[in-house]
This record gives sequence, C-alpha cells and structure tokens, in this order.
Amino acid sequence: MLAELMPQDAETLGLLALMLLHDSRRDACVNQQGELLPLETGLERIDALGSTGELDSYHLFHAARADILRRLRRAREAEAVYQRALSLASNAVGRRYLRCRLAEVALSATEC
Repeated sequence: MLAELMPQDAETLGLLALMLLHDSRRDACVNQQGELLPLETGLERIDALGSTGELDSYHLFHAARADILRRLRRAREAEAVYQRALSLASNAVGRRYLRCRLAEVALSATEC
C-alpha cells in the first residue's frame, strides 16, 4: 500500500523489495526432505523489482541483491554488486558493513 502511495520513493520501493524477498522464502525455505532450497526465487523477484531502474540509485537494493548472490556462492557477481551498493551508501555504519561483505566475497572470488 505504501509503495502505491509513494511510487517514486526509492526507500519505500527498497523496503518492498526486502519484504518480498523475505516473503518469497516463507513458503520455499525447505523441500519435502527438509533441505534448504536455493535462493534463485528471491533473486528473480528482486531482479524483477529492479528491472524498471527506479531502484538503481538505492544502495539497499544492491546490498540485498549482493547478499543473495553471495549466499548462492556467485562471488564475482556479488563483489560487483556490493561495490555498487558501497558507491551509493552514505551512512558510515552501512559503508563499514558493505566493506566487510565486499572483502569477504572478494576473497571467495579469488579462491574460485
């Protein structure tokens, strides 16, 4: 509802993206054998939200996308997306978090 009232607000759309990501995992967390399912569904949904380009300048959109890529062990892609998120973030605490994640995936990317 808020996204409908404020369709131009990047933070509202970013929050919606995160909520949809979590919602997408609610029903698809485990298969019939109780094993965790991959995060491709969440990645598809977040990519769909970003397809308009409206979230391109919103660092949390990129941070959420990078985190999914990291969890999928797609380190090189995650590294590039974390770099994008870091370039957009203005909060010192958020930047520190993103630098730590970026260092983590950069190390994973060199080990692949």
